[in-house]
This record gives sequence, C-alpha cells and structure tokens, in this order.
Amino acid sequence: MLYNPAKHIVEETNDGLAIFDKARTTLIKFTPNEATTCYEIPDGITTIDRAAFKDCNKLEEITIPNSVSAIKAFAFSNCSSLSAIKLPKCLKKISEGTFKRCINLSDIVIPNKVTSIGNQAFAKCKNLKTIKLPDTIETIGIKAFDGCEKLRDVILSKNLKAITKEMFSGCKSITNITLPGSIKTIRSDAFFLCTDLREIIIKSGVDAIEDEAFNSCENLSTIYIPDSLTHIGSDVFDDCHNLKEIIVDENNPQYSSMDGVLYNKDMTSLLVCPPSKETITIPDSVKTITMYSFWASVIEEIKISPNVSEIEPHSFESCYNLEKITVDKTNPVYCSIDGVLFSKDKSCLLFFPQGKKGSYYIPNTTNTIKHGAFTDSKLTDIIIPNSVKYIEYDAFFLCFYLHHIIIPQSVVSVGENVFCSCRELKTVTLKSLIPPLCEKQSELFFDCINLQSIFVPSKAVEAYKNAPGWKEYASFITPEH
Repeated sequence: MLYNPAKHIVEETNDGLAIFDKARTTLIKFTPNEATTCYEIPDGITTIDRAAFKDCNKLEEITIPNSVSAIKAFAFSNCSSLSAIKLPKCLKKISEGTFKRCINLSDIVIPNKVTSIGNQAFAKCKNLKTIKLPDTIETIGIKAFDGCEKLRDVILSKNLKAITKEMFSGCKSITNITLPGSIKTIRSDAFFLCTDLREIIIKSGVDAIEDEAFNSCENLSTIYIPDSLTHIGSDVFDDCHNLKEIIVDENNPQYSSMDGVLYNKDMTSLLVCPPSKETITIPDSVKTITMYSFWASVIEEIKISPNVSEIEPHSFESCYNLEKITVDKTNPVYCSIDGVLFSKDKSCLLFFPQGKKGSYYIPNTTNTIKHGAFTDSKLTDIIIPNSVKYIEYDAFFLCFYLHHIIIPQSVVSVGENVFCSCRELKTVTLKSLIPPLCEKQSELFFDCINLQSIFVPSKAVEAYKNAPGWKEYASFITPEH
C-alpha cells in the first residue's frame, strides 16, 4: 500500500515493517523481514485491517493482544506457515476469509463473544482438525470450512440458525456430526464430498434440506429425519453409494419411511431408495415413483406394484446392476416384457435396464422408443422392427457398447441427441427414402468419435445431405451397399 505521512505511522523493527493509522489503534499492514517467524502485535491496537498479514507465508506464530476487538476480512489469509494464534477475548466477529488457506493451522479456539463467522473464514485450512463453536454463534457464512480436509471433530453452536451453502464441502475426515434443533435449513452442497461422513443426527427443529446437501457423502450409511423436516430438495443423497436406510420420525407430517426407503406421508410416492439397499418391496399404496428415486441403486430386480400409475423420467438412472423390471399383471398403466418396461398396450418402450447385457430385439408391437429408453445401457446389438415410428431424444445416449444400428423405413422422426456419446458406434443404416424429421439444432451423433458411415438408400443421398439435423453429418452420408 502507499504510505501517507498525514494518515499513517510507519514503524520498522527487527521483525519487519508495520504501518498503523495516525491514532495507532489500527494495524493496517505488516511486512515481516525474511527471517521473521513470530510477531507480537503491540498492545493498544483495537483493529487489524483488511489483509493486514495476507501472504506473510513465513510467519508461524502471531500474538494478538486482548485490546483487539475487530479483525477485518482476509487479515491472515495465505499465511501458509501459521500454526499458532490466539484470538482476543473481546472479538465478536470472524470476518470473511480471515484464515483462508492457512494450511498449517491445526487448532484454534473461538472466543465466547463471537456471534458470526464470515464466508470462507477457514476455507482450505487443510490441517485444521478440530473446531468447537461457542453457543454465542448464530450465523456462519458460505464455504466457511470448505476444503478443511483433516477436520474431524466438529461441535456446533446450539444457537446456530443454518448450515450454509458448501459450509463443510470437502471436509473429507468428518465421520459424524450432530445438527442442533436451532438450525432451520441445511443449504445446498453443505456437506458435499464429506467422503468419510458415516452418520448425521438432525435434531428436531430443522425444517428444510436443500438440493444436493449430502452429495457424494459416499460412506454415509444412515440418516434420521426429524418430525420438523418438511422439505427435502432434489439430489440430496446423490452419489451416497453406501446409504442403507433413511429413518423418518413417525410424527413427521410430510414424510414417512418403511424398510429404510423414503416416501411421502401417505406412502403414495416413493421418493428415495437408498443406493446400497439390495432389495425392495414397493407397497401397494405407491402410485408414483419419482425422478431419480433409484439413482445409482445396486438392486438387480425391481417389481412394480399394481397401483403405480406414474414412473417419472430418470427414475432408474445409473442403476448399473438392474437387470430386470417386473410389473404386476394387474397394473393398468405398465407392463414388462423380458424384464424391459413398456406401456400397458406395449406400444411404448419406456426403459431398458442398464444392467441387462447383449443383444435385444424390440417387440413388433412397439410404436415409440421413449426418451432415454436405452441411456447408458450395456446394449451391444439391437433390432428395431418396422412398427417403430418415433425415436425420442436421448434414446440411445451413452450406449458405449453399441457398434451398429439399422433404422427401419417406418421411422418418421428422431429426437435430439438420439445417439449422443455412442463412442463405439461405427455405422448407422437408414432404410427410409425420406429423412426422418429431427430438430434443426439436433446433434444426432455428438461425441460419436468412431462414427465412420451413415448408410442411406442411393436415391436419398442428396435428400439426407440437405435435411435438417442430417446435413451436419453430410461427410458421413454414403449410399447403402
């Protein structure tokens, strides 16, 4: 910073260069000498200014007098060697980024008068192992402990109002934590990538868990939902591969559980089947299987009960062990053929299990291949009958094992990105003289890195080369042999 004799006092000592305000109550900037590893802030200083010690990467210890009542944002950020610091008793706030990237800081005592901790205050303190928050603390900013990889022991204030966005993101060593009833909301990604978190106790009082709050907590096995919780966002338990059970308090007005599976209160909607649960019996009360409810499940077979009338898109996504879907014969909306899910009249192919391998012959009752029907499947070969007219978007998305496909002349339209990321797909043969309709901006073969040829009838080569959606692949279009 620029030194102004009218506003600043500069003192040079054996430790380094310090700049104070004219009243000598604010330490504005300290620059240590090359050999300085410890510094004692003079008594009488009441404020440590913004970034006052920022990037003092050789300082190992800083002594702060009890006269200090305010420490501004980023005051000690990037002090990479700092391992010991004692905060003054009268401090009321830990500001934004105060200790960000103090990678050698392993322990710190928060004074009992502190009421708030700012955004990223301890972010990337990779060696911080323990944090005990006094009950005076009511608010903590976003990413406050983000990336504290060795943080293991956490005791939260009994008056904390919220677990903020990404507050403990990347805290890979936390194994268990209790959230007090003072907390109302667990914000999105609050515990993202807490890979060693195994148990979390949510006390009564918490009323909302936002989207992806526990995303990638891969060792989380059990979670307890209190009676107060009335909102669970989307993808809350995404990639929690070892989650076995969700237990809901029987007095909860919004949710219920049976055999560790999460339902709405009256059990008409199946919301979350824990990924590591190996079997499930869907109750007859269930009418809706919700989007992503079986995400990454290890279940090999799912039996659809008679009263299920709606299976939302992506319900069984990333179920790589799923080989068979069986539908109760009395179900009026759905049926299954050889373990594949269809509409009751067998005209719409809805979902091909992602664990089902090899070749597949689509029944000749099929009129439509629904969007995402074969997404990420282990399909190697497929025969599409002349009964099929419509192939919807993403129908064969991520079919890595599919090498060749023949689209019959009956097909009149194909959806957007229908073969996107079919990386082993080499040839596509189309039988129709009229190019199937598709979106103008459709990227039918995006990321099909091994595509060699798109064969079409010799009389239709020019039609395909000029048709919306197809003309982008004109260099691949060639007459069928």
